[in-house]
Amino acid sequence: MSTQACTQVPIEHATPGMILADDLRSTRGNLLLAAGTVLTKDMITSLSRHEIESVPVADRNGGESKTDGGDKAGARELAAKRLERLFRKSGGNDAARALLERVRRYRSGDPS
Repeated sequence: MSTQACTQVPIEHATPGMILADDLRSTRGNLLLAAGTVLTKDMITSLSRHEIESVPVADRNGGESKTDGGDKAGARELAAKRLERLFRKSGGNDAARALLERVRRYRSGDPS
């Protein structure tokens, strides 16, 4: 369970860019998305298919869950931490390091 404040948002009101405050699990207990995940349109569609009715969204602006202004920096920071977590077991694998660097550049908008 997360220590940060959150709001339960009905899945039909979830929007891309919202950040999960807690892990999201299926009705069988399987982890669907980890806390800190920035929701995308495809993720929201998939959650609907898994019969998820609401999502715990990080509450950063006095009850409003937005990714405006300073919140975008927070979303980028969470996304960077998520990438580090995903690649944590890659060790010194050159291919994994190259992929991680490409994903970082892609997410930052660097076309190279």
